[in-house]
Amino acid sequence: MRLIGTLPHAEYRIVVYDLENHLYVEFEAGPMKQGYKWPKSKVQGIEQVAALLDDPFHADVRARFDGMYGSMKERLDKIPPKS
Repeated sequence: MRLIGTLPHAEYRIVVYDLENHLYVEFEAGPMKQGYKWPKSKVQGIEQVAALLDDPFHADVRARFDGMYGSMKERLDKIPPKS
């Protein structure tokens, strides 16, 4: 896996990696990450990745992060406090 670059975003970090047959796009927000493997046969280069990351896609990513955070918080809230 080779780092291609990062894309700017106000809410989370976006990193693009080059794999043998895929571009791996990773989104990071706090303690959570999401990753997407896109075939190089369809997506060629970081510029095309950036063009694909439109507002509806970012809304989906944000909704998944919200769900992930809710699940994590729910689990953590079940841990009894230390005395």
